[in-house]
Amino acid sequence: MAQQDSPGSEPLRMSAGAFRARQEAGEAAVILDVRGPKDWDRSDAKISGALRACPEIRIDPHWPRDRLILAY
Repeated sequence: MAQQDSPGSEPLRMSAGAFRARQEAGEAAVILDVRGPKDWDRSDAKISGALRACPEIRIDPHWPRDRLILAY
């Protein structure tokens, strides 16, 4: 999980089940796959529609603020 820059803040975590429930309820989300190249290549498990991002991801101010952004 990416480290947050603001002091005293903690990373947010969500279980796969909680995320699935939000998806099934119709909540829009941006999914970022931040696995390294070796893990990406070795894995058959990929979330359809996920965007690839480097593991050292930083929050982009242009990402939509009206939806959940999930990095895995």
